[in-house]
Amino acid sequence: MPPQNPKSFGAAGGGPGRARYYPSEIIQYANTRGAHKVMYAGYFPMGLSLERIMAELPDVALEDEVWPQFLRENALRVFQL
Repeated sequence: MPPQNPKSFGAAGGGPGRARYYPSEIIQYANTRGAHKVMYAGYFPMGLSLERIMAELPDVALEDEVWPQFLRENALRVFQL
């Protein structure tokens, strides 16, 4: 779990998208109070294809409303894009 500092973020790149690589604590945190604090960090282009990553991501047990933040919105905010 990310520290309690409001400026800290966690990057969840636990594996190629496979649910088994994401610790249950991270999933629970993202699905409850931490949706604005967790973002995807993957392995592309260093060994995994985007097709494989995207095919396996639906197995991660995130709530529907968390996905946009996890995949895009948090990164836009953090990197000020």
